[in-house]
Amino acid sequence: MLFRILLFTIVLNPIVSSSEETTSGTICGVVTTYTGHPLEGATVMIVGTSMGAMTGYNGEFIISGVAPGSYSLLAWMVGMRNISIDVIVTGDSWVVVEFKLRSGLSEEIPIFIEI
Repeated sequence: MLFRILLFTIVLNPIVSSSEETTSGTICGVVTTYTGHPLEGATVMIVGTSMGAMTGYNGEFIISGVAPGSYSLLAWMVGMRNISIDVIVTGDSWVVVEFKLRSGLSEEIPIFIEI
């Protein structure tokens, strides 16, 4: 049984990988403070989609399975100002970006207080 699983994985993996690579790309990168310290727990979203990721302890993120096209990426974290970057994704590509967030509130986030 193990032999069949290994054979199936070895034979079909290149076929599945090659078809995915030509139809989608990957966006990856890092989110840091303006002084270069990695930000864990920051959010990076592709504007207008439900695709996104949160950064790990080293500030790195990865969003895979992105269809080719032009996108705006938005990075934010509580207590930091939002920042956006425009990218172009092509099939079988890796787009690497770096966000440097400054502390402070962003003017783009409305705050509602009910009394």
